[in-house]
Amino acid sequence: MRLFTQDEQQQWHYLGDYDIVPQNAAAPRIAESASAPAGRRRLGNLFSSPLFRRYKKTVGGMVMGLVIGILFITIGFFKTLLLAILIGAGFVVGGFFDRNPVVLKFLDSIG
Repeated sequence: MRLFTQDEQQQWHYLGDYDIVPQNAAAPRIAESASAPAGRRRLGNLFSSPLFRRYKKTVGGMVMGLVIGILFITIGFFKTLLLAILIGAGFVVGGFFDRNPVVLKFLDSIG
């Protein structure tokens, strides 16, 4: 995938090529043995199903909404908001040290 950014003059700048999914990498399969619990085998089949692979971002968003809802109920709004701000700051700091181009462009735009 090619990553571009656009500046204030509506000009596009090329940032580089990034592989989201490795080209020749097959998904690792865990061999099911007779000694594995039945629930564990079913859970493995759920995450490798085509329906889950197609809607994994939707399921991830639903899980994130569930976690945020539980946090609102248990620790309150302002503590949850503080936690979200700290997670965002950690993302920016980690992206800076990983040289994530999206984070670096964001830091350039605010500074």
